[in-house]
Amino acid sequence: APQDAVVRAALQKHKTELEAQNVKDKKTYGGMFQSRDGLYTEEERAKMRAPAGPSDPSPAETLFPDGLSDAELKRRALAHGLDLDDPKVMKKLEARARERHDDALRAKAKELDIDLDDPDIRRALELLDEEEQRRAVGVAPLKPVPAWRRFLSRAFDKSQTVNVQNLLYAYLAVNAILRVARIVGEGVRDVDPFDEGEF
Repeated sequence: APQDAVVRAALQKHKTELEAQNVKDKKTYGGMFQSRDGLYTEEERAKMRAPAGPSDPSPAETLFPDGLSDAELKRRALAHGLDLDDPKVMKKLEARARERHDDALRAKAKELDIDLDDPDIRRALELLDEEEQRRAVGVAPLKPVPAWRRFLSRAFDKSQTVNVQNLLYAYLAVNAILRVARIVGEGVRDVDPFDEGEF
């Protein structure tokens, strides 16, 4: 009841707390978007735009620099306890090299604003890798798919809105509607409203 002293006291307490919170919020968030610089100052923006400096070389890069002969590479690896003739060691080294390569590609893709999680982009990259591997082996790259084959695959692709199946369904629906309209139209023409024997 509005006349109840306890309810009025609680309401008054709530109003004062709400006003205090509004003043606090206005002080905290008041001019957030009013500043000329926006959320970041010009210095912070310049720092974000600046490219990252060169990183220190990893121990592996200092120990095994590019351009070493195979004999020198094996000698240095054996000196550090790595047998490059062991398939397990080679498998691990290849996996690490692949990871570094993937990390470098991800960094470059991020720099170019390419979304590597997009399935279309992943498929295109897989096709490029496959073509590169075929060229490295000496096999001719895959021939482009002929236009008639692309058209057929597109025409029967169920994920497309306009495809052969949907067009056939639309044709059947229109055909059924026209037949019903023709039957109803013929039935109406046969009935003579002035003929008393019909009713």
